Amino acid sequence: MVSRISIFRPSFIYPFSTSLFGKNLGLSNQSQKRLLLGCSSGSQYGKKFSVSDLRAWEWCEKQFEYDRQFAKYKRPTKAMKRGTARHKKLEEEVSKKVVVRKLSAEDAWAAKFMNFLICVNQLSLEGLTRELPLVSLVNGKWFVGVIDELRMPIVGTVQNPSLVDTKTRNQATLPSEPQKRNSRLQLMCYKYLWDTTISTNFPIDEFFNSLGLDPQYNLPKEIQDRATNLGFHAKTLGDLVMFFQSTCSTLSPSQDELLLRYEYQVDNSLLGEETFAYDSDSFQMVQFLAITILLHM
Repeated sequence: MVSRISIFRPSFIYPFSTSLFGKNLGLSNQSQKRLLLGCSSGSQYGKKFSVSDLRAWEWCEKQFEYDRQFAKYKRPTKAMKRGTARHKKLEEEVSKKVVVRKLSAEDAWAAKFMNFLICVNQLSLEGLTRELPLVSLVNGKWFVGVIDELRMPIVGTVQNPSLVDTKTRNQATLPSEPQKRNSRLQLMCYKYLWDTTISTNFPIDEFFNSLGLDPQYNLPKEIQDRATNLGFHAKTLGDLVMFFQSTCSTLSPSQDELLLRYEYQVDNSLLGEETFAYDSDSFQMVQFLAITILLHM
């Protein structure tokens, strides 16, 4: 079992997040434009984005717009809490947390990069890792996310990892087709971000400049110790990001076949699985270009 970094930050607030999508999702041109224009007003929340709002938008675009515009806080429901607890338990099956009591943005990013390195090392050694954080630059915008699970093939010579996402259900039934489509799109987003992250040379200078971070920031001792355990030296955040860059260049793209699992929250029993193929047409660079242009309006 590996150890991962957990930042203790009782009042740390992450910036605004948004999502990305392709043209073939059944949304009208007007709906797509409303989403993009709505995202453009979110610059006040920060300079990085995530795919975590993707499902909320695709499910109900007007509710998504309202929540973002008025920064509405939603209290977690019992079902949401059970789902979070289940994902935490799945992560704890393969790792344990090492708490770093810091609050700076540099600490938060250091934890993200270190946990990525810990996860890919575990994937290489054990063939499985969970809750892998992603940081990727897509057409001038920073996107972040967390891959639920990555698996390496058990047999054969293929060394491309496969992405798996586990969805918990508060009823012992499979989701409706719109909900399934929602989940498929989210998982395709993570595949796109993984493949983008490992196939491009991570732009270190642009990362620090665009997010206003200090590359000479001294890492907490806990993170330096974890770097040593992984076989490299990292005293500053810049050292850590450089090793992240070199590690990404050694990784392989993920498989086109993706897997969704549905579990019943009451007893964690498996309700069903769905294997589907990645639809590359949904993630052409032109969509990201459109988002970037409108974000700068």
